[in-house]
Amino acid sequence: MSRARILLADPNAAVLETLVDVLQPEFAVAGTVQSGAALLEEVQALNPDVVVLEVGMGDMTGFEVLRRLQARGCRSRYIFLSLYEGIEFVEASLKMGASAYVIKSSASSELPAALRRVMQHEAVS
Repeated sequence: MSRARILLADPNAAVLETLVDVLQPEFAVAGTVQSGAALLEEVQALNPDVVVLEVGMGDMTGFEVLRRLQARGCRSRYIFLSLYEGIEFVEASLKMGASAYVIKSSASSELPAALRRVMQHEAVS
């Protein structure tokens, strides 16, 4: 079984670096981007299995990026990773079609677990 191809999106380069270090042993990190616009381009080019994106992407919200990707028929699965812990963010992301929502403070342990479950087609939060 091949490793899941992951595209990471976060406006903070240090966060991306940490996520790559955490995920690379188990998952194939196909790329990293720091803006919503770059994410929209890279998804087309890389066709990842899962996109991990921040709610606040700087140039647009992660929710707007997700809407645009869905409108294009992108078949990737989505996990939101954010500092925002409010239930309203979790509910909004799952309602929009995200497979999971992970809080950044627990990303080192929770993100790999969420990715495993998402790749097994289970919705998680």
